[in-house]
Amino acid sequence: MNILFHLSTSIPLTVLVLQEKTVAVNRVGKVLLIFILGIAMHGVLDAVPHCYPIPAEWDAIAGLGLMVVLFMLVNRSYRLMVMAAMAGTIFPDLVDHATAIINHRLGWQLPVWDKLFPWHWKTYSGSLYNQDCSLSALYHIILIMLVLFVCWWRRNVLWLLFGR
Repeated sequence: MNILFHLSTSIPLTVLVLQEKTVAVNRVGKVLLIFILGIAMHGVLDAVPHCYPIPAEWDAIAGLGLMVVLFMLVNRSYRLMVMAAMAGTIFPDLVDHATAIINHRLGWQLPVWDKLFPWHWKTYSGSLYNQDCSLSALYHIILIMLVLFVCWWRRNVLWLLFGR
């Protein structure tokens, strides 16, 4: 899936982990949990049959922009947690695809290793190339609806993240 769709799950993951009256106790544990959940969510999204509706260059630029905007908008007390969620949701792509993309775009010769994450292996990947993408479009719409629903459902916690 595109980076933007992976990143779109970072705020819902964060608000699902946080309690309405979060205290700093066990904060490291929550940051680690959110990062791991981000990686797991990446796996779920990549296992679902999907196309890539956003061109890679625009996706990377918009993804970076979204990360910067969220970092600036999130209440300072929760920035580390939100950054951990965002990092977790894109970490598998950075590990498995970054060097190949850099080599392709810049003409470099960085070493490219076998894919570490199983959902990037051909056997388990849901990536669709040159096929009908109508089912993928439906999955993308469902994902966005779920993101919006979780944010609405946990709006009191969402307010903690973005309220001043």
